[in-house]
Amino acid sequence: MNKEQLENKQDLPDSNEPYPIPEVKYRQEDGRNNVLPEEDSRLVSLEEFERILRFRLSVDGAISQLGIKVTDIEVGWARAEMEYSSAHRNPNGSVHGGMIFSLADSVAGTAACTHGSMVTTSSGSIYFLHAAFRPKKLIAEAMELKAGRNLMVYDVKIKTDKGKLVAKAVMEYFNLNMPIPRGK
Repeated sequence: MNKEQLENKQDLPDSNEPYPIPEVKYRQEDGRNNVLPEEDSRLVSLEEFERILRFRLSVDGAISQLGIKVTDIEVGWARAEMEYSSAHRNPNGSVHGGMIFSLADSVAGTAACTHGSMVTTSSGSIYFLHAAFRPKKLIAEAMELKAGRNLMVYDVKIKTDKGKLVAKAVMEYFNLNMPIPRGK
């Protein structure tokens, strides 16, 4: 589905995102190598994912300002990329830790929203494992550890485009128990 087709849908909020909504890919495994049955309540329709992603892009100016692009989502899981630019650099010439933390928070927050409710970050812990000197891009993947009634916890790995593990984070979100808006 392209951007024009999405803009014509009545149940999606208006958005000025700088890039089109990506095609959503569905994995058949839940990250623990267990195939999800078709009747699993965690499976969400393509339309629901597009609505969640559209909402995240329309209200989170930080995602677009930092150049973060969500590339893949499913229930409890998300992947995002951040193209490297000189604006991301620290005085040492590597990617600034704040940029890496923002990428971790954005991808995990997107994964948390896949349950259909708005969330807010309650805490985050990150380990910077290697410096990222001028990577082409950073790739972040968030996997759900817990989706409780109030708290949701995600494990995040951030790698360079060449596969070097740059950082590992654990992000926690408070479930606001407010459904993601369906439109105007």
